[in-house]
Amino acid sequence: MTLRRRILVGYGISLTLIGIVLAWAIYHLSLLSNAIEGILRENYKSIQAASHMIESAAEQELTVYEGLTGGDPDSQVHLLEEQSDFLQWLGRGRDNITVSGEGAVIDSIEQEYTTLLTRYQDLNRLLIVNPAAGLQYYRQALVPQLDKVRLKVSTLREMNQLRMYQASTDAQKLGMEAVWSMVIIGGAGLLVGLGFSVLVSRMLVKPIGRLTEATRRLAEGDYSVKIPLKSNDELGRLADEFNKMTDKLGIYQNMNLEQLVNEKLKNEAILAGLDDGIVVVSPELEVISVNPAARRILDLGYEKVERRRLMDVVRQERLIERVRQTVQQGRPPDPDDDSDVISLRRQDATRYYSFTITPVRNREEALSGVVVMLHDVTRLKELDRLKSEFVMSASHELRTPLTGIGMSVELLLENTASRLNENDRELLEAAREEVARLKELISDLLDLSKIESGRIEMALEPVTVRGLFERVESLTRATAREKRITLELRLPDDLPEVRADVDKIYWVLTNLVGNALKYAPRGGWVRLGAQRVGERVHLTVQDNGPGIAPEEQSRIFGKFVQVRGGEQAGGSGLGLAIAKEIVRAHGGSIWVESAPGQGSSFIFTLPIAE
Repeated sequence: MTLRRRILVGYGISLTLIGIVLAWAIYHLSLLSNAIEGILRENYKSIQAASHMIESAAEQELTVYEGLTGGDPDSQVHLLEEQSDFLQWLGRGRDNITVSGEGAVIDSIEQEYTTLLTRYQDLNRLLIVNPAAGLQYYRQALVPQLDKVRLKVSTLREMNQLRMYQASTDAQKLGMEAVWSMVIIGGAGLLVGLGFSVLVSRMLVKPIGRLTEATRRLAEGDYSVKIPLKSNDELGRLADEFNKMTDKLGIYQNMNLEQLVNEKLKNEAILAGLDDGIVVVSPELEVISVNPAARRILDLGYEKVERRRLMDVVRQERLIERVRQTVQQGRPPDPDDDSDVISLRRQDATRYYSFTITPVRNREEALSGVVVMLHDVTRLKELDRLKSEFVMSASHELRTPLTGIGMSVELLLENTASRLNENDRELLEAAREEVARLKELISDLLDLSKIESGRIEMALEPVTVRGLFERVESLTRATAREKRITLELRLPDDLPEVRADVDKIYWVLTNLVGNALKYAPRGGWVRLGAQRVGERVHLTVQDNGPGIAPEEQSRIFGKFVQVRGGEQAGGSGLGLAIAKEIVRAHGGSIWVESAPGQGSSFIFTLPIAE
């Protein structure tokens, strides 16, 4: 018998027992419902009729008394209504005779009430002959007869109440019998079902336990493990397939072990020959391995660093934070050419190393580690320093002759303008514009050199973002009006102050708004906004211009980079590079969010003023 059939048989028996218990419960509930319905049908109607007859007799007594004493002028009409009501309920009681002796009681009630009706007639004749004797006849003849009627009716009610109590006792007894019978049958079904469940579980657990143990040994590298299970069901076939798998794995292991060892030695030799340092880190930020170049770079010598914390081996907070971000996000953070560099002091000299972080994933696409590569960029840093010094020196040297050229051009335009023809004057105007552009370029280069070399002076103070925005708006309002561009300010009321150098952040905002006005279409809009995010404020300059292509966004903050498009393309291409350095000097960051045809948003952050 297959395993599937065994399980179906076991649970089929359990379901059959549950069905029997359910049918038994429905049968007894039906009996109990019939018993309760019988109580209501047989006795409740008679009790209801008796209660109404007692109430009607009392109303008749009161009506006759009020008629005799003059309290009710229409007592005869009311009396006839009550007599009719009494006879109706008496007829209902006769139609619902269910208790032995109930018919005789109803006959006696009818006889007594007939006598009462006769005495009502006698009272009416007496009132015609002797009205004064009516009250005495009421007390001596009518009231005693009414008491007899009420007594008979009470007897009828008590008979039905007693019968209802007995029927209720019988229904309760039937209910208890149903409960106990269901408990007994249900318990028996539960025991049988439990027995089958235990039997089936043993049939399953024992082979699965063997399979689990064999799998554990296989995971530990024991490829000779076998499952001694001989049966014709699914578990037996699974055991056979498992045994075949272990045989094939053993053969595969023997064939590839030597090849794997050779590949491992080859990889280790390649890593050992690299000039770049390699550090492999686990998701728990523990060092797994380092190559010789990394040991030399980090000055680790021959000490054991495997399974040590990364922060104990590499004491570079920026690098550790970037590794932690990679582990948390499952992908490397966005590269930053300036910040992804660490400096190490070795033998009275400073070496610079750029680092790249690459996540390593297993076959299930789960993060299994992180590889950190350290590349020596000391020579590049030195070249960059020399380049900056050359740019600064050249800018200083160019400023003096440019000033002379500019003054000469101005003098020529002022003194000889009347003697020059139109072409000569246009050439001088062009020369003046180019001299002015070169002066602006040199000024930007000097500012950028100062910022990059760290010689820029920062006058940090608490300032309001609204004040910065309103100052920029007042300066650019004329340009916006000329292009029919709407300039909007969107600021929350509870925005805190920021810690910034007013003039330099004003320069950044002016540059960003100027670019937005340059690229926004006529009739478009430029929005200035800000919001608090944690301990920083994000300032945003947004436009509905043509947007920036993704390939240009990655280099837009570089030097001498200009985005194609806009009505007034031009400039030195240093504005965003200077803005980036100014924001970094404030401890913030700047980036762009854009898509072609959907406008651009330039966002930078400033710390909240304490």
